[in-house]
Amino acid sequence: MILTYLRNKILIHSIILCLFLLVGSNIHAKSSSTGKSIEVQKIVTDDYEFYKSENRQSALLILFPDIGGNAESTRQSFDILDLSKKAELSLLLMNFNNRLFLSQKDKTFLTQTFQQLIDDHKLSPQKVVIGGFSSGGIVSSLWSHYLLQQNHPHKPEKVFAVDSPFDLVELFKNVTDVDSTSHEISLAEAEYITNYFKEALNAEDSLLQRIAEVSPFDYSTKNFENIEELKQIDFRIYTEPDSVWWKENRGFDFEETDSYQLIRFAELAKEKGWNHLNLITTTNKGYRLNGQRHPHSWSIVDKAELINWITTE
Repeated sequence: MILTYLRNKILIHSIILCLFLLVGSNIHAKSSSTGKSIEVQKIVTDDYEFYKSENRQSALLILFPDIGGNAESTRQSFDILDLSKKAELSLLLMNFNNRLFLSQKDKTFLTQTFQQLIDDHKLSPQKVVIGGFSSGGIVSSLWSHYLLQQNHPHKPEKVFAVDSPFDLVELFKNVTDVDSTSHEISLAEAEYITNYFKEALNAEDSLLQRIAEVSPFDYSTKNFENIEELKQIDFRIYTEPDSVWWKENRGFDFEETDSYQLIRFAELAKEKGWNHLNLITTTNKGYRLNGQRHPHSWSIVDKAELINWITTE
């Protein structure tokens, strides 16, 4: 589910991009609305890749990777750069990863990094949209909630998450139920997630309680508190239910998948008045960069439709 690149990917992408501090280059494209030639400047730091539109007031799209991912892996797996250029969007691809929840320190770091970007490049984006894949969708949602809480001058107007396990309590229960006959990848995932929570939360006896406190959502208590601010803005969730694939390839029942949890989350959220929430389910759209079938993939997002959603008032 969340660690679908577990083999090799974490090792590969834990090696940070070469330490280019503010390496810049110019990229040319044509506006999809005016047909005029536009220039996009590429800026690379330790924390992100930034594709800056020549229009400082352009909408800004911020994307977060999954566990083990980074700006480069997002750019490769979700090739939205050309479309964003043509729509005259600025695009910020974050390296921030390996989080299933955000500490106060994390929120402060992200906000300071974001504000520094705004200040350094004298940006005044007319709209900010934040999204991410898998754990990156958790980061996007929790940080967006924080920016809205703080009434940040550049708080997001729209947020999206791609197949993200919002209910961390259920995630933990599901992976700790994995037995020795399960698929090797599922066993590795279970070990990783269990160790992650124990170390990150520094808890043993009260671990489930601590997970519930930091989770975006807890179905058992119907608690939306950690992302409650998203109720007031356009918020969309993507998922591709495929019970057959998960059973055959990972040994999971459908009720143990992110899709099931997200569908359940959306149903309850709608009952609670989340009128701006849109659950988007897809069929046979999930494929990895190498062409391998996988419903937990960036490819379930229709990039052109996403750009249209971003640019529409």
